Amino acid sequence: MSKHLFLLFSLAALTCTHPDLSAQKKKTDSSGRHTSQKKERYNISIVLPVDEAQLKTEKGRPLMSFYEGIRLGLEQLDNEPVMLDVQVHMFDQTNMQTFDNFAYSRELKQADLIIAPASGKVVEDIARFAREHQINFVSAISPFSGNVEENEYFHIVQPTLNTNIAAFTRYSKSVFPKNKKIIIFDKAKENTQDIKKGLSGDKNVVSYDLSFAPFDVSSITRQLSPDEPTVIFVNELNPQKTTEILKVLTRIPTNYQVEVFGMPTLYLNPMIKGHANPNITYYYTAPYHFDNNTAFVKKINTRYQEVYNKPANDMVYRGYELIVWYGSILKKYGTGFQYSKYDNIDSPYTPYEIQAVKGDNGHINYFENQFLYIYKYNNGIFTLIEPK
Repeated sequence: MSKHLFLLFSLAALTCTHPDLSAQKKKTDSSGRHTSQKKERYNISIVLPVDEAQLKTEKGRPLMSFYEGIRLGLEQLDNEPVMLDVQVHMFDQTNMQTFDNFAYSRELKQADLIIAPASGKVVEDIARFAREHQINFVSAISPFSGNVEENEYFHIVQPTLNTNIAAFTRYSKSVFPKNKKIIIFDKAKENTQDIKKGLSGDKNVVSYDLSFAPFDVSSITRQLSPDEPTVIFVNELNPQKTTEILKVLTRIPTNYQVEVFGMPTLYLNPMIKGHANPNITYYYTAPYHFDNNTAFVKKINTRYQEVYNKPANDMVYRGYELIVWYGSILKKYGTGFQYSKYDNIDSPYTPYEIQAVKGDNGHINYFENQFLYIYKYNNGIFTLIEPK
């Protein structure tokens, strides 16, 4: 049995018996900033944006997997001398009044770390709460930075869209420095300027606005280079609309070689893994790759099957490694770990690269993981690229 205290709270159970937290006061320096404290016990709050009924549905299954991964991760931390009191809180994110009531609960105010697999406005709300109470908050699955500014307690481990764009444009310039590059976009789409910014200095970039130009095989083929690969950036996050674009691209004559860079949601499209178009290579970015042949994944798979009698998935691995990594960081550096060396030494698998993202005034807006793999698919063959 784990020696770590693990409590599960629903909204209706916030008056349950819990550890005595009254004496745990946060210390601040002369500027009012939270100073790092090392403790024998740390309080970690896991916030799940579902209620108990939703957690048992198909929609709630990824969050349940994340939660189960955390439970397995605590087993690894059993050998650590520092104790973790892990409390799991659930709330219905469709009811923001519920969140307001929940957010100011005594348990959450006294947390040393909040981890939440949340998205959208909930992330902004928790980030605001974390700053107000000087509690580090790890946004576990969302790339959303929202309107958060000057918040040194906000940590994003799923890289923002801007970071993904910077990664794939940088990679494309390094591999195809002199090739023609086409940006396919709709005039209403954001991020086109971010792609152009990432390609700045490249004189071979042209734009293809779907709202003005006809998008069919003959029209796009006329834009391609016949003698060398043409690089195409598909600025579309919606999987269905991305599929519509890919259906046109896959009809390009096979004597034209095309290198297609998509947004992170491109991984959802089964077309990229097919064998029908060997002249097209697809690329997208992602921070995770859990290889079933590695010792880490095999270990988790075996233990998860023993405990839950079902196969593990990516959300299990992510929950596992986040609780192990941040539990270890708390042990090493204390509650203000972001002011110390923010290393990835104790991350069990993913080589996170946490960087401070600053605003125009030079102040830290948030911390973000900026490590990304490049996923490459050609003719059904997958290659994982780790950019240098």
